[in-house]
Amino acid sequence: MHKLNWNRVLLLTLAFSTAAHAVEFHVAPSGSDTSDGSADRPFATLVRARTAAREVIARGLTEDVTVLVHGGTYRLDSPLVLGPDDSGTAQHAVIYKAAKGTR
Repeated sequence: MHKLNWNRVLLLTLAFSTAAHAVEFHVAPSGSDTSDGSADRPFATLVRARTAAREVIARGLTEDVTVLVHGGTYRLDSPLVLGPDDSGTAQHAVIYKAAKGTR
């Protein structure tokens, strides 16, 4: 019988949990829609982030996509419409959530 190596189990668990959200887009009121959506260069609008997520979906989703919305006021000219296709696939989700430490 083999002895279970808990350190190895923990490392594998951490590796899989951090890989679950490998594609991240950031949105901040101070951002720019010509940016790449990274933490250092966030998008300015939720519409641009939705478009970026849709582009990933169109290429074929191979991992979860997370859109992190940073604190601030977002003014919309029209409602942000998200349909069933915007939520990803049965294997990989598209998740919109507040960035850590924001409301």
